[in-house]
Amino acid sequence: MTAASVAFSVSQSTSSDILDSLPGIKECINLVTPELVAFSNTKGGTVYLGVEDDGEVTGCIGPYSIQNILDAVYDKTRPPLFVEAKEIPYKGKQVIALHVDNDGLIHTTTDGRCLKRLGKNNRPWYPEELSNRYSTEYNSDFSSKVITESSDLDIDLLEIYKLKEKLRLRDRTSTLPDMDDMAFLKDLGLIIYEEGTVHLTIAGLLFVGKETSIKKFYLKRKLFI
Repeated sequence: MTAASVAFSVSQSTSSDILDSLPGIKECINLVTPELVAFSNTKGGTVYLGVEDDGEVTGCIGPYSIQNILDAVYDKTRPPLFVEAKEIPYKGKQVIALHVDNDGLIHTTTDGRCLKRLGKNNRPWYPEELSNRYSTEYNSDFSSKVITESSDLDIDLLEIYKLKEKLRLRDRTSTLPDMDDMAFLKDLGLIIYEEGTVHLTIAGLLFVGKETSIKKFYLKRKLFI
């Protein structure tokens, strides 16, 4: 890919990055790859080539090869990243959107960088964080596995109330039902906190998840197979 400028810019979104026109396929890949790794290791996201930080569309100046970009990102990541690419025409110019999902794996660049997304910036995964992540991921107790894409928005408050009432009927001396909802769920191992964000475990999804969320994660991850 050839282009007019070399500046690199970050959008205001936590799930998308904007790169303006880039001066060569090699430099393009060197900029794009860590962004895609960080997005995939968090909640997924999209990198846009040919858009300035202020939203001005400068476009990607050819010739360039989408397939070459996809192949290069695949070769420069471990495990290899599968990227979806789309060309978006806008007023006679071409914007390239590169999208990755969170696939539940921890990806790195081939030069050893393991990154995650924090707000608008990328941050490294530190060894102790990876250790905690893998110990949770490979826990033999399937029901305690964490659904990293989930949040408190997937929790059905009515189901929490019903669960508390069942506990009251079963053990009238228990103080669990009197706890704050989130503390109650955490104490039962139905949620975890990761960097201040709530994530459901599989057990949590089944006990207090919204019906739409259960269907969503079942279809996406085949959690119960």
